[in-house]
Amino acid sequence: MAPDSALYDPADSREELDETPNSPGSRRAAEAPESALYNRDDDRERKRGEIALRLVWLLGFVVVGGLLLTLVPPLCARAGVAACGDFSVEDIKPMVEALITPLVGLVGAVTGFYFGSNKT
Repeated sequence: MAPDSALYDPADSREELDETPNSPGSRRAAEAPESALYNRDDDRERKRGEIALRLVWLLGFVVVGGLLLTLVPPLCARAGVAACGDFSVEDIKPMVEALITPLVGLVGAVTGFYFGSNKT
């Protein structure tokens, strides 16, 4: 069914379109926002930092744990508690040394590599 020519004028139904980019009535497609591309160097630096931080925390945990273990036998002896076991500071010392020595070397190497490769 065709519209009545007296009632329908195609010129009246046309819209004026703004051709400027990103305008609401633009015929051009809006440009896609630029997404951040994956940067391998940033990811590598973040991972190196995480590894170095975790190793420093592990070293701190071993040092504090070793100090606490060396304090337990004298405190148990002073309190007269027999439930602490038959270990002494001389028993704990080789165990703490065996844990701390490689950790110090590893933390030193990792932090030296991390800060040595950090470009400023």
